[in-house]
Amino acid sequence: MTSQSEVVGTPPQVGMQFRIGGKAINSPVKLYGVQHAAMNRIIAALENSEHALIESPTGTGKTLSLLCSVLAWQTDKKSKVELDQKEAWISYTSACQEIEFSETKISRVDQLSRSDLVVDEPKCEVAADIPVKKSPDTPDASGVSVCSKYGKLEFMDDDDDDFKETKSFRRISTPIISKYGERHLTLPFKNDNKPNIKEHGQKNVNNIEDSQIAKAKEELDAKLKSSRVPRVFYAVRTHRQAAQACKELKRTVYRRLPMTTLSSREHTCVNPIVSRSSNKTAECEKLLDPIEGAGCIYKINQPFRLGSFSALESAGLDEGWDIEDLVRLGRKVKACPYFAARDYAKVANLIFCPYNYILDYRIRESMQIQINGDIVIFDEAHNLEDACREAVSGTLLKESFEHAIKECKNLSGYYKKDAHIFTSASELCNVVITFLSLYACNIQMSPDSPKHFLNIPTEDFTRYFQTRALKKEVMVDIKSKLQKFVANSKEPDNKTDYLVRMTVPSVQIIEEFTSLFCFVFDNQKDYRISVKKEIKKNEQGATVLGESLNIWCLNPAVCFQELAKNAKTIILASGTLSPLDSFQSELGTSFKHVYEASHVIPKNQMWVGSVGFGPSGTPLKATYEFTSQFVFQDDLGKLVLDVCKVIPHGILMFVPSYTLMRKLIERWEQTGLIDEIREYKSIFNEPSSSDQMTRTMQEYYDCVNDDIGALLIAVFRGKASEGMDFADDRARAVICVGIPYPNVADPIVKLKREYNDKESKLPGSIKLNGSRWYEIQAFRALNQAIGRCLRHKNDWGAILLVDQRWNHNYSRCVSKWARDVLVSHSTYAQMRASLEYFASSGINC
Repeated sequence: MTSQSEVVGTPPQVGMQFRIGGKAINSPVKLYGVQHAAMNRIIAALENSEHALIESPTGTGKTLSLLCSVLAWQTDKKSKVELDQKEAWISYTSACQEIEFSETKISRVDQLSRSDLVVDEPKCEVAADIPVKKSPDTPDASGVSVCSKYGKLEFMDDDDDDFKETKSFRRISTPIISKYGERHLTLPFKNDNKPNIKEHGQKNVNNIEDSQIAKAKEELDAKLKSSRVPRVFYAVRTHRQAAQACKELKRTVYRRLPMTTLSSREHTCVNPIVSRSSNKTAECEKLLDPIEGAGCIYKINQPFRLGSFSALESAGLDEGWDIEDLVRLGRKVKACPYFAARDYAKVANLIFCPYNYILDYRIRESMQIQINGDIVIFDEAHNLEDACREAVSGTLLKESFEHAIKECKNLSGYYKKDAHIFTSASELCNVVITFLSLYACNIQMSPDSPKHFLNIPTEDFTRYFQTRALKKEVMVDIKSKLQKFVANSKEPDNKTDYLVRMTVPSVQIIEEFTSLFCFVFDNQKDYRISVKKEIKKNEQGATVLGESLNIWCLNPAVCFQELAKNAKTIILASGTLSPLDSFQSELGTSFKHVYEASHVIPKNQMWVGSVGFGPSGTPLKATYEFTSQFVFQDDLGKLVLDVCKVIPHGILMFVPSYTLMRKLIERWEQTGLIDEIREYKSIFNEPSSSDQMTRTMQEYYDCVNDDIGALLIAVFRGKASEGMDFADDRARAVICVGIPYPNVADPIVKLKREYNDKESKLPGSIKLNGSRWYEIQAFRALNQAIGRCLRHKNDWGAILLVDQRWNHNYSRCVSKWARDVLVSHSTYAQMRASLEYFASSGINC
């Protein structure tokens, strides 16, 4: 385990230094103007403990701006805290040592002389509660003076008047700050003779002393409590993004600050046996099981070989390391990176982690993550609203409850004294199954659809359980007792007492239901309950009828507001946050510091245009009605052919769905148009399977720089639309076909629109109506797609928006950097001429 004393060190002063908001900020490079502006908003948010929205497109140094500004503020805060603590300590000790009572006289001390006082440190017994500092005063031949940390005892020379007015001090029994190196000692008197103090006025003196010292102590405690340095949580969507952020950190002067990256066992396990498993988490838990597990030598070695930041430094990992670096080191020294990273998080200044480690209450609880006055950065936060809703929603399978019931019955017979725990849990599962069956029997299945939903009023859901003596308090009690039993069963000391345990899936289904029920109970208007009935395959491959309970949160503020209340500052950042107006409405949080950055790429290197007609004059309105028509598919194909003729190297084309992508390719193959396109570009389709995506992308990259280049047809919200690098020749143009509205038939989308319509009509509501929310989801996905090209200041590329619906109202929903240069072309010929001119200029950039 890393000690707090290791969390030290000032970053080396290299690079460029400047001041923003009174804070000294170091940067490894000269900053763009947009970076200065972003940092201004961030520093202001931190200074005022407020929240911020930062939209800064790829290539504008967003990550560097976030890290340098936040860590500079944290470093400045740390310096101030150390100074405040030092001043508070000095003030306190002064208050203790300078309490003077001029009217109080100390009477002569009977039978006490210099020879009576013994200060023999080696033989002194330690006074446990009285830490004192050795006095800086030097004893001389005439007397002894010992300065206590909390008080001062003076013994004057015999030549002085025994009744001379002097200071009276009392020792304070509470130690304050241990790091100052105080020593413990006692001052015993010979023959146990104690000073005979005059009692006159002593009671008043003691009361005054107690009052003044107590006040000074309160002021010190308040100062220490308020002077905590906030940690920085840097949350990302993928481990690849975390690695990129660590790479940027390594460029800065803040690279030596204590940091860690939290990750799952799936990414960090180095045990040769467990790492080959498809479910590393489950296999690791089995191995570490105190009763049945064989143990893991990597876990045993971790505290000794990867137990501190010093161990990392000696291994060369002292500058902005990412999780892959730690995994490699773990393999080398045969120690567990997963538990090492968790240990470092307890004392780290900067913690990188996936979104769900912050948003998901289950993961926060298991990882012991508490956000209390800390700074949270959500990078690539364009999907944060959905992530918040999903974090407090759940789909619970009927068979999971059935399995839990069987286990509870077995355990209640095995553990007689704890039988009430399993009886209560079993009864709860039975009530859930009865509820499911009651509503599932009303769902009529049809052959054209494998699954059907039945929505249930939230009030009916909560009432059903409460009338069966399962109120919120009972749910909490069941969960608490079950968790306590599970925790006890994992203690090595209880190995012989818990030979039979509950499996993880059974514990999880009960914990999840009880937690979600409490969320629903406290936020009934924000939830919708649905029972799903579907035809599916079981583990044996047989066709079965499955039932499940869906608990859907429609208000992301249920998750986010508590986080916003506990955090000092939350910063949402992305290259594509636009449209911005939904964040305050959906997250129920005020973002007082908002910044939309322009691109650093010169405008003559960007071309953004919209067109509503094809080469033959066909209106290109990419709705379901029109996209099914051959005339639409044919003229869109001709448009794509023209772009392939004009733009060199790589081209991305985004369509709203895999269904439309297949329709287009089938039609172009029938008409022979696809062969014409292949004369200018090799054609690739985004696969729906993640396993095939890596191979497809590598083949696309390989063809980009061929003589003819490549065309990748992908889907909005798909794998190619975010997180992949299409810099330079990999994407010289992006064609966006249509406006990617969410599937209107999706039951959650339908419920969400209805919910927002209802909430927006309430007095004083800031909720957007359902139509505006629906529109924002579409344009946020589109903005993410158009950001695939134009990745740095020397890049160049074209973005073509194809749909007849493009107009001024739609233009306002595009990210600012693209909105500033967007041109709506009234004719196809005009658009083509403009694009040709840009491409010929861009080739020479």
